[in-house]
Amino acid sequence: MKRLYIYDRNGDIVGTGSTNSPPKANRRWFISDQPPSYFSDKKVVNGEVVSKSSDELQVIAQEQFLERKAELKRLINQEIQLARKKFITDLPGQDAIYARKKETAVAYLQMDPPPTTLDDFPLLQKEVGITAPTAFELAQIWMNLDVLWETVAANLEAVRLGANQAVDQAATMEELNPIEEQLYSDIRTAVST
Repeated sequence: MKRLYIYDRNGDIVGTGSTNSPPKANRRWFISDQPPSYFSDKKVVNGEVVSKSSDELQVIAQEQFLERKAELKRLINQEIQLARKKFITDLPGQDAIYARKKETAVAYLQMDPPPTTLDDFPLLQKEVGITAPTAFELAQIWMNLDVLWETVAANLEAVRLGANQAVDQAATMEELNPIEEQLYSDIRTAVST
């Protein structure tokens, strides 16, 4: 199958076009029956398709390697964020609410004897009867959720940091390949403990 290939001023082949209507404004194009993959290590010099030098290929390989590292780091952060959302509501400021609930639960549970009114504990006061029937039970739930969240958060943070470190330390594309697979396995383990 014949294809139209477009190249830039440097001779780099940058895209394809329709053989039925070659670009009129751009004179940098040629037609070939070779597939696009054939031209991955080629360029156009004086109208002729030639192989890129080994230096040019090394630069391309390094650029692809660095882009793959950046892409993998974006994926790591995205997957950790998705895993965290399974344990904490994704509302702006919700993490501050959860922290305040823990502080409130600690303060309430440390009082001996328990207070006769919840006027000093508005978070407890407004949620009693919704999540739990009593302030004591609600404070216990908040404490248990905080322990669960802290454990999962610590596990996920270790996964995130370890995966990013593995990406930073990778010296070849082959060393990057298993990091993504390991990431999913490590996340499953982190959220199941």
